[in-house]
Amino acid sequence: MSGGSYNYIYSKLSMECEGEMHDEEMNVMIKDLCEVLHDLEWWQSGDYSEDQYRKTVSEFKKKWFNGEQKMKDNETLVELSEDEDEWYQKWYACLGCGCTFMVDNPKYCPGCGKTIVGCKEGDEDER
Repeated sequence: MSGGSYNYIYSKLSMECEGEMHDEEMNVMIKDLCEVLHDLEWWQSGDYSEDQYRKTVSEFKKKWFNGEQKMKDNETLVELSEDEDEWYQKWYACLGCGCTFMVDNPKYCPGCGKTIVGCKEGDEDER
């Protein structure tokens, strides 16, 4: 099939941004990110193995994140919704599995069971 599952976003990003960042290091990072997006798209389209994609991601992280893994495999982040329901309850969205839930001070995502290690944007309650 040769890609297509993400509408060839890697190619569009490459054409629009590679060499256009006005910073050489950023130009290289965009090129490397396009390689990750390419392998993701080809894996999801059945053209590459998951192992190939994971290898490319690992190489990208080693180069750009000093090889440090920021979160453990059993951890996730949640995002606090700006909307409240009629009872002024806070709604959270897991950035790992995508489920939404309403719990005060959640410790675990009810969808994927991962430990919540942080809340993105607007939550004063640090974990």
